[in-house]
Amino acid sequence: MVLESVDKLFPDVKEKGHMIVAQIPRVRIFSQEFLKIKDNVIKYIKLDPGRRGAILKIMLVEDVSSYSWQQKKTPHRLIFDIQNPHPKKSGSGKIPVEVEPPEVSSPAPAILPVKLAKKSRRKLRREEKEDAAETRRIKTIMVDAGHGGQDPGAIGKLGTKEKDINLWIAMDLAKALRADGGYEVLLTRHDDTFVPLNERSAYANSEKVDLFISVHCNASLKQGQNGFEVYYLDQDASDSGAKATADFENVIMEMNSASSAKKKELEKILLSMERNEYINESALLCHTVETALGKRVSAESRGVKRANFFVLRGTNMPSILVETAFITNNEEEKKLRKRNFRSAIVDAILTGVQDYSRQLDALTKR
Repeated sequence: MVLESVDKLFPDVKEKGHMIVAQIPRVRIFSQEFLKIKDNVIKYIKLDPGRRGAILKIMLVEDVSSYSWQQKKTPHRLIFDIQNPHPKKSGSGKIPVEVEPPEVSSPAPAILPVKLAKKSRRKLRREEKEDAAETRRIKTIMVDAGHGGQDPGAIGKLGTKEKDINLWIAMDLAKALRADGGYEVLLTRHDDTFVPLNERSAYANSEKVDLFISVHCNASLKQGQNGFEVYYLDQDASDSGAKATADFENVIMEMNSASSAKKKELEKILLSMERNEYINESALLCHTVETALGKRVSAESRGVKRANFFVLRGTNMPSILVETAFITNNEEEKKLRKRNFRSAIVDAILTGVQDYSRQLDALTKR
């Protein structure tokens, strides 16, 4: 049986009675796949969605005596060799079955016979995990829920406060990144708390996170403004609308009660951003997230833009700011209040992060 993918795989294969169970992290499927097989080796194959990826189940006939599995690349394949020395029906006792799941990922080719001693098996598992950790560039992500506390952000006509929408999306995004992406996730705030902008970037730096994602809702005094935007930092805004958005989000700096010494330190950090080495990677992350949002969210894309957001300045990692929709637009305010719309945003950002990680790996291997 062959599981084929366009990307690498990180399987954890175990035997449970007459069933082979392979946990495959970072694989995202939305419904169960079931394949019944009339054969003297395999009864059926199931591919189930799991908390941290997908679960492949291969139900064997009782006469199967042994199996082994190995990984190959170009294309990436997980191959199971299952044998039945006493088949009840004519045949070779081996069956190749190809299943192509959505986006998957894994380490260099390895062969693991079932009959290996426990010690060797544990050692091989440890080596696989170490290899996976080395090849995985994105491990820790900080999610920033914009505004909070005495800073409500923008407020819609229905009374919806931006700070609440941002927190709901950020909390759900953190859960999805942990459960479906396997990332470690930190939040700049877990409740309705005011956190100064410079402390958010400083927190991300102190924790040495790999990505920083700030979640916001857009706002405008102009009627009919709608859609989502994804930003990365640049001193020069891409257009007047981008500058206006950044100016609105930056107003909170006036509320910062930092001492004059802290303000001087902040100014030093802001000036250092002119030499930020993560601009290109931030732009790439913006594009993968914007593409995923365009496919999954029922809102118009206003594109990837640049602007001088204080919350992104001073971060020592790729950083983006997502303006999910216009809370000042009546229809989009109603959408933002609905969980299914927010869930689509969460799923898109998660997908964008995973696509970014794959593209970054591909670029570094050239």
